[in-house]
Formats: sequence, C-alpha cells, structure tokens
Amino acid sequence: MVMKKIAGRKGFTLIELLVVIAIIAILAGLLLPALAKAKIKAKITKEISNLKQLTVGQLMYKDDYSDYLLPNSPIGGNGGRAWVDSVAGQEGWSAVNGNTNPAPLINALLAPYMANQINVYKSPGDVVPSANGDRLRSYSMNGVFGMVYYYQNTSSGPASYNYSPPCLLYVKASDVTCPGPSDLWVFCPEHPGSMNDAFLQVQTHTGLWPDVPAAYLNDGTTFAFFDGHAAFHKWQTPALLIPVQFNVDIANIAATPGGINNPDFVWWRMHTCCNPGQVPGT
Repeated sequence: MVMKKIAGRKGFTLIELLVVIAIIAILAGLLLPALAKAKIKAKITKEISNLKQLTVGQLMYKDDYSDYLLPNSPIGGNGGRAWVDSVAGQEGWSAVNGNTNPAPLINALLAPYMANQINVYKSPGDVVPSANGDRLRSYSMNGVFGMVYYYQNTSSGPASYNYSPPCLLYVKASDVTCPGPSDLWVFCPEHPGSMNDAFLQVQTHTGLWPDVPAAYLNDGTTFAFFDGHAAFHKWQTPALLIPVQFNVDIANIAATPGGINNPDFVWWRMHTCCNPGQVPGT
C-alpha cells in the first residue's frame, strides 16, 4: 500500500499572530482600569480601617477619663500628654525626628488603645517619602477637638482661641452637639505639604484651609467621626486635589471656585466645628 504523506501545519500565520496580539491588547485595556480601581478601593478600605481604629481608641480614652476628649497635639503643645507627641515627633520634608522615630507615637496617650501598633497611623496613600524616609504618621486631629489644655488657659473662653476663630472648642464629650457625634470629624490624613504637628488647623469663615486634608485616593479624603465610624468623602471641586511633591509646602489653600460658598467648603464647615450661634447642620 502506498502511503501519502500529509503535510502538517508548522505554526500560526502572521495574520493569526497579529489577531491574537490585538485580542490580548484589547483584554488588557479592559482589565487594567478595573485592576487600578480595585487597587484604589483596597487602599480606601485600609484607610477606613486605620481611621476607625483611631476614633474607637479616642472613645475608649474618653470613657476612661471622665468624658474628657483625647487631647490634641499642636507643635508647641504638651508632648506625651497628647494623642501623639508633636514636640518630639514633628514631621516634615526634611530629616526631622518624627518622620521615622516611633517613640513619639508609642509614648503618647493613644498608643495603649492601639496595642502600640504604629501601622494604624500611616495612610496607604502617603507614598512620597521625606528626606530621611517614609513618614510613620499621616493623620492629624481636627484643630478644635480635644482642646482641654487650651481651654483651661484661655481666660475669655473657647470662642476666643486664636488658631480657629470663631469655632467653639471641644473639651468634653458633652460639648459635641453642633455638629453631632456622627457629623463631627476627629481624624483625617493631612497633606504632607502642610504636615508638621498632629493638629490640623481649621477655619470655617475665611474660605481657606490653613492646613490641608490630603486627597490621596480617588479625589477624596477619608474622615473618622466622633461616634466611631469612618467614611470616604469625594470632593466635588479641584480645590483640595493638590498633587504631593517632595519638598513642596502648602498652606492657606483657597476654596475655589466660590470661596465660603464652594460646595466642598460648605461640607467642611458643616462637619468641622460649630461657630457661636450656628444652627446645627447649616
């Protein structure tokens, strides 16, 4: 019997290879944005977890200390007698101690409620290092919250405190009525360009952010509120969408467009403090 040799295929043609490559490119184009969104969502979830732990810790402190709020920490403040030590733990772009030294965190008042775990103080969106390395702390406290030391030292009362006029100061849990516990934010990530102490200075009557909340992730900021919950808030205007650049400081950022009527500043005013005579929620 005579066998006929059947010629077999040796590989793909050029056209077939180009078609396969095109299909792979299309699939990659579809999948990569979805993967990027999933990565950002995971970071926001981590941010919410960190901030929720911090705010639950401040509630535990309040319960242990006769309803007094966890003390705030301005740079000229009270060292280890605050939620973190901003005296020894000042941060910045230069090679300052607080950027990389854990002691100002673990020797301060909030640390025992965090089981001395310092990773909860770091935002997953804070990725531009300082001159001596990655910062250990990315979060700051609302500049009118936990102001027990400053209230006691202000003879004419909390409304005259000069960093945040005309905001009222919060010293005890019973002060948190305007806005209420679910609306008053306590912690948020601060933009590295304005980061120095652990105190985010606020104003609600100027249309300015003296210190600047960080909008690292998905054009928004995650806030921890006094009642113990944390939530992501997406900004509506570009005012706070400021890129992080090494060694670039920022301060007194204007709420544009619109000034005090800018929708982001309106949200900020409603959730940051209570002005004397202010109707809650306005």
